Amino acid sequence: MADTPVPTADTTLVWQAPAPWVSKPATQFRKATYTVPGEAGDSDLSITAFPGEAGGELANVNRWRSQLTYPALTPDDLDGAVTRVEANGLKMTLVEIGPRGDPKGKGILGAIVPVGESTWFFKMMGPGPAVKAAKPAFLEFLHTVRAP
Repeated sequence: MADTPVPTADTTLVWQAPAPWVSKPATQFRKATYTVPGEAGDSDLSITAFPGEAGGELANVNRWRSQLTYPALTPDDLDGAVTRVEANGLKMTLVEIGPRGDPKGKGILGAIVPVGESTWFFKMMGPGPAVKAAKPAFLEFLHTVRAP
């Protein structure tokens, strides 16, 4: 039986991005950035990590919702607005926020992944139809994310 890596505060994650995604240079706050090309337009995928809970699930889901002008959720609403999955031993909270009012408006697909003493965020944002079309690839991508 192989040893399972134990995530710690300095754990980094690794992943395999789909071939069509275009890697962009990392920035001060982003561990990685990808342009996700699509027939309905390009989306931006950002990967960030912050110490601790980074405000917690509800605060982060509401931050993403506010970026698309949706009202904030209450703690009682959170479980109905997210999907919880596990991949490669990592617990992930998935968030899907569609365009508000305008079907051509922006959409968000996101994943909140606590690892050790930090929280990782995988957020795709772009034209609603493009984000919706990229959802299968985003979900497959999340299943490649693992602690080395």
